[in-house]
Amino acid sequence: MKQKFNEEAIEEHYSDLTKNDLIKIIVKLKREGKNTINVLNQVQIAKQLNGEFVGHEIDDHDIVANNIKIELKSNVNQATDLGSTVGFGSFLQKEDWDLLINYVPKAFNDYLNEDKFVVFKKSDLNTIKKYCNNGGGFRYTCKIFNPNHIITNSGGGKEKLTFIRERIMNFQQLNQLING
Repeated sequence: MKQKFNEEAIEEHYSDLTKNDLIKIIVKLKREGKNTINVLNQVQIAKQLNGEFVGHEIDDHDIVANNIKIELKSNVNQATDLGSTVGFGSFLQKEDWDLLINYVPKAFNDYLNEDKFVVFKKSDLNTIKKYCNNGGGFRYTCKIFNPNHIITNSGGGKEKLTFIRERIMNFQQLNQLING
């Protein structure tokens, strides 16, 4: 006797569930649901970039597109306890990547008019580390996505926010960067 764990078995077992059922359970799962959304975002962005999702096989990056290794960190909400910050958790254990991207989808963030991507290159690594917290998390104000927001040195963050703003792209710009 053998156990089956494949697409056919899953489809057969859950044949009575709808897409709506799956969406509802993802929302109800809260944090675990957001982890699922992160993986779905990686799969979706890989397809949109004509790349391949490899996160299930490789730990250091999630997507390969045009021979570029991408570690994609999604942001489906913002912290309300830290001045409405966005960002991502530790990536410091990841080594084999060319681009580290913080993906902030419009669907989950009402202050955006389109999906945004904060794109860091490997050459940015030392600067990113400088701005990480002790746990390796990287946070910044969501106001940075407003092109009319004037960056001040309030809180001593002008250099960091300027660094981030210079790396914000929409999907067309990201696609151009990766696929030319």
